[in-house]
Amino acid sequence: YVYIKNLKIDNKIFKQNIFFNKNLEISYKPFNKNLSIRFNKFDTSKVLKNKEKISAKLTGDLRINKKNNYKTINGKGSIILKKLNLKFISVNNIRIKYDIKEDKNFSKVEADLKGLNINGKFTGKIVWKDKIHLKGNFSGRFFNQKVERDINEEFNFNFLDGIL
Repeated sequence: YVYIKNLKIDNKIFKQNIFFNKNLEISYKPFNKNLSIRFNKFDTSKVLKNKEKISAKLTGDLRINKKNNYKTINGKGSIILKKLNLKFISVNNIRIKYDIKEDKNFSKVEADLKGLNINGKFTGKIVWKDKIHLKGNFSGRFFNQKVERDINEEFNFNFLDGIL
């Protein structure tokens, strides 16, 4: 569930702008099938129902383009992951700086993760067709242990279905 306190929609023929809580701007160009998202210290805890599982502050710009049957992402930014509670682990106050570059049918990702119990780098790619497929490698330190781990995850993200 998402709670929205302040919503403004600017609807034009060639471009639609949606502003959430003054910290999140989404621009959509329906004829080009691309989407721009700008985060300005956007606090997810103000809009998410389940704040106990995840809470973050987002800053940055993302552009999502549709190419054939794929969606590609381009952008830079940072995330302050204040809280992440999973079944097997709980982590707090992780700073993530990311850089995502569009390639053919995928996007290249580089991210630096820093926090009390984590310090490392993720490099990989995002393939987004029906699901978002994140594949790459994390290397660094996690709970004072040196870690080199392959990451291979899939996510359902239905929010943009029908738009892109």
